[in-house]
Amino acid sequence: LANKDVFDKSDPYCVVRIGQRGESWASKFISSQGTQWRSYSVQNQLNPEWNLSFSCDKDAEWLQAGRFIGREVHVRVYDDDTLGDDFLGEIIVPIPDSGECERTWETLAGTKDVQGAVEYSFFTDISSVLGEKGDTVLNGTGTADTSPVSYALNIFSSWLDVFSEDSEERFLDIVGMALSCMSDNEKSKQSDGPCIEYYRFLFMEYLQSEPSSLFLQYSGDGGKTATGVFGGNCTMILEHEAVKTEMSSFCQRWINGEIFRDNNFGVFLFNHTVFGDVASKSLTLNVPPKPHERLIRPLISSRVGIRTRWSPERIYQNACSFFDDLIQSGKPFLSQADSARWSTKFLWKVVLNRDITDGQAVLFSGYMRKILRISILPEWLVEHNFFDKALEVEETINFRRDFIAGIKTELISDLPEDFPASDLNLQAAALFDMLFFAAGTGVPSTITRVLAMMDMPDSPAKEVELSVDNLLGYIMEVIRLHPLVNGCAYYTDESCTERVVLSTACANRDHTAWGEDANKFRIRSMEDYSNKMFNFIEPVIDPSNSSNDRSCPGKDLALNMVHGFIKAFLERRSKFTLSEEEAGKITRSKFNRPIFNVQWKYKSPNVEEAPLTLDSILEGDANGAKRLSNIAPAQLTKLFSELKSGTKLDQVDDFTKFFYKFGCKKREIFEKGKGDQGKKTIGQICLPKPPRKLAYFMLPGVDGIGIPKDDEDWEDKTFFQKVYLISNATLVLTWMKILNKSDSTIYFDSIEEGLLMKELVFQNEVPESYDFISNWGTDEEISTHAFAGLGQTYLRRVEGAEDEKYEVDLTHLAPLEVRDGFERYGARAVFKKDRSIDFIHVSSLGKDVHPNDNDWEFAKWTWKVSLCFSITAVNHLVHTHWMISNCAHIACRTELGEDHPVRRVMKVFLFNTGAINSSSTLLLYPEDQLLHRMSGLTHAGMVKGFDSAVACFKYETFPDYLNSKQLGEDLQTSLPIYTDALPVWDTLLKFFTNYVALFYTDDAAVQSDLQLVQFWDCVENRGRFGCTHTYGLPALTRNNLVNYLTHVAFTVSCWHEFVGGMIQYCDSPNALGFSIRSDKTQMDVQQFVNVLVLIGLTGRANPRLMENWKHLLPSHPEAAKLHQTLIEDLEKLSAAVDKRNEGAEATPRMRAFNAFNPKYFETSVSI
Repeated sequence: LANKDVFDKSDPYCVVRIGQRGESWASKFISSQGTQWRSYSVQNQLNPEWNLSFSCDKDAEWLQAGRFIGREVHVRVYDDDTLGDDFLGEIIVPIPDSGECERTWETLAGTKDVQGAVEYSFFTDISSVLGEKGDTVLNGTGTADTSPVSYALNIFSSWLDVFSEDSEERFLDIVGMALSCMSDNEKSKQSDGPCIEYYRFLFMEYLQSEPSSLFLQYSGDGGKTATGVFGGNCTMILEHEAVKTEMSSFCQRWINGEIFRDNNFGVFLFNHTVFGDVASKSLTLNVPPKPHERLIRPLISSRVGIRTRWSPERIYQNACSFFDDLIQSGKPFLSQADSARWSTKFLWKVVLNRDITDGQAVLFSGYMRKILRISILPEWLVEHNFFDKALEVEETINFRRDFIAGIKTELISDLPEDFPASDLNLQAAALFDMLFFAAGTGVPSTITRVLAMMDMPDSPAKEVELSVDNLLGYIMEVIRLHPLVNGCAYYTDESCTERVVLSTACANRDHTAWGEDANKFRIRSMEDYSNKMFNFIEPVIDPSNSSNDRSCPGKDLALNMVHGFIKAFLERRSKFTLSEEEAGKITRSKFNRPIFNVQWKYKSPNVEEAPLTLDSILEGDANGAKRLSNIAPAQLTKLFSELKSGTKLDQVDDFTKFFYKFGCKKREIFEKGKGDQGKKTIGQICLPKPPRKLAYFMLPGVDGIGIPKDDEDWEDKTFFQKVYLISNATLVLTWMKILNKSDSTIYFDSIEEGLLMKELVFQNEVPESYDFISNWGTDEEISTHAFAGLGQTYLRRVEGAEDEKYEVDLTHLAPLEVRDGFERYGARAVFKKDRSIDFIHVSSLGKDVHPNDNDWEFAKWTWKVSLCFSITAVNHLVHTHWMISNCAHIACRTELGEDHPVRRVMKVFLFNTGAINSSSTLLLYPEDQLLHRMSGLTHAGMVKGFDSAVACFKYETFPDYLNSKQLGEDLQTSLPIYTDALPVWDTLLKFFTNYVALFYTDDAAVQSDLQLVQFWDCVENRGRFGCTHTYGLPALTRNNLVNYLTHVAFTVSCWHEFVGGMIQYCDSPNALGFSIRSDKTQMDVQQFVNVLVLIGLTGRANPRLMENWKHLLPSHPEAAKLHQTLIEDLEKLSAAVDKRNEGAEATPRMRAFNAFNPKYFETSVSI
């Protein structure tokens, strides 16, 4: 089978369905009443043996008396993946008339990259195969339980197929089928929430009919009321005047305790699944009168109810720009998707004063649809484990909570410090719900209705000549006849069993109010629409207190948005055509109101498809990515023809060229501040979000390392997030595998030529260095690295030496396997007391090499490369990123509440950690990716190195680490690792000592904090992935907690600046490198380019630590003071480092050294 996994092999399983020959995959499921079989998944295997036999009862009702003739078996194979299962291929096999055939192989069909075959056979007597060892027999539902409820759940489990087809019709078919098969006994078990009759009516009647005529069918009193709708205890009021009267007294009756709301939304009864972050577990429009009056109505009205934040002209101009950009791009106009994208972006600006990207808008709109689909279903059904993947329930809940947490960050700056947290959460949830109703459903759905009325065949509005002059009336008439909200509901008893629904749909078509032509599309007077139409629940007001009104506060804004958007479209109508295929969707639909379930697609016939370029791919053009997935390997090279620099960059392989362009695009996005990839200020770091389960990358071959696949500070799902945070990573990494690669042996003709290429090609792509090394290639360079560079990491006193000597031992790399043409890593440099080099032991040569020996230059290069690779792969990537920051990140986000004092103080030090660590995993772990290609290792050798680094990691405080070096006083008073770094540790230790004391008086207080106990356990067990090694934490005490927090903060800020700041060490071809060849002591062109690309990616700095991040700390009055003291202390340390750097070349310090200078520290790890 094809391998679809990035980090390992596929985990295949198969699904089997039976249907009429020629039926589609989805149709087979419906015609067979939900019959299908699913095998188990075979982990990490491209040649699976399921040994499964699937049985089918020939007397099943759907088979029509056992008629297998004319039917076929349809088998699909998938890769089981938490990110979304990948299609591996399918076979379609006619069932033999005899019902039997011998074992046969059938080649898988499907997409271009499908490969493999499936073996199958048919038997009429299942007992003939029961004796085969390992066989497991599954019945016709794929489970041993054939009860109606299980059958219904099995039908619902096919939603994944339904969603992929984006068919509302099939969605409703499956819902209705599932609900219709439940027995009375099973209905009685579902006592919580609405009765099953409610859901039957909702899915099988209401959503498949025109509402007003449907409701009238249930009226037994001549159209005054209807009973039997939405369950047995529901009464619907239909008459216009009665609806108006009920609405007029609505607010006062609610205040008096005469009516109740539960979780009503129009005629719908939402379940409480996604609303657990609100005390009432409901939409905020259903909160009781007092909090509504005090907190919600004034806030919403101030954001959307007045025209200070928007104007009709601004809306219109914004819509014009939207359509002009769309026409210029040549992309089609998709009525639902694009109107939702536009309205979301505009409303975010109005409500939150935030500009968002298209990717963020699409993401938000998508989750709004998910919330709606989850909320309209029975709560017991949503909670069933079959829906974990199909409905993405947990992911959707987390999205809402994370989004609300972001809004809270926006609101808190304008609120007093003692503002209650529960009130803040309610206000943030209200803004979210307002965006949900308006941007997610209201405005785009109304726009789609108006467009459909304009273009649908046999439109009831075809006799009306639409123009800009009558556009508002046209919109109002569409809303009157086809309202988005068809009713307003409440309960008359506190137990919420007796429900009343005020039917706005029927009131809008009541002949007594609208005349005999009430059902006809005719533009009426604006006075009639204003006085008689209740679509925005206009009469639900409190004359004595407008803060208690429940009518829609955004009516004016919503109508102007619809009007401005349609007006802009009408003026450009000639630019678009609706294809016959799109219009035909309506006539093929079985619904009586189909126009609201169609994604209208308008194409511009005059714009040709833009050519596929590297920039279009890297900028995330969905069509470009799709075209790329089908491109022939030979055509890929043409994409790089634009890269003509006049330097040796032109001679490197396509893989290296791609990463060069990749780095350039990343840098451009960062500098322009685009989305989540853009440069961030300290004030943009969001507050912590509620703890939750995380999804992880596991690294095959590396013991117990799991890397989260998301980041709580990211919202954007644009292309680069998809690359970094997985949803599109498989596609990108897969096609990158087929790019031309070679272990280049092209070198610069001189070092000067390499420096010139760097200046010409990478001038804006790599950051400027604050330190420099000028003695490249000399013996003194080796001493500089050891005593004033990266070698300080491994520098220690040689034990047992007669004279005082020092060593930097990198022979731990020697066992790692290298590719053909490369030499093994591993070398040990020994220095005399005066810091001059004595000799270098070279592992690949098996001997000591001294200055002036024939192999001396090779020995120095081997040591330099070993130092560079070990610092990058071991100390930087594995220890700093995948161990220290990763374990703290996981433990904080999974074990500590969002307001826990440890979670709050660690937020700044863990900012962006999830995104950075997941991106480092994608770029640096896989075979044939950046780090593997830069090195000379086989991928197995590199993975072994990672695993060894994980095994050798041990927790220790920085002073203990320095003491283990056993260096003398002369070095302790001159090496920056002592003079500069140790004071930083002490300063952070002072801060955390005082901070922890604010919240914990002694060890008992620490140990009684159950969240903290679980946090400590999570770190000690390295995130709990079954690693055979522990982190090495001591027992949880107050002092040990202080030391650990200092250890994390010091590592991600100070130490990361040291081991991750490679620009000064790799800015020349003869500087430090990543691979070793026997005949060269410099980087080849390809390696130098890749190293500079990596430096460019790592140069995208996070905010500086010495900025104001007090907003992230708890509201304790002393916390802000501690922050200020910390900044002042760091400023003093920075001044001291600056002083020591003056004339450093003439001192034992050897050179100016700023890696431990606090003014350069970032808050947290970057790549």
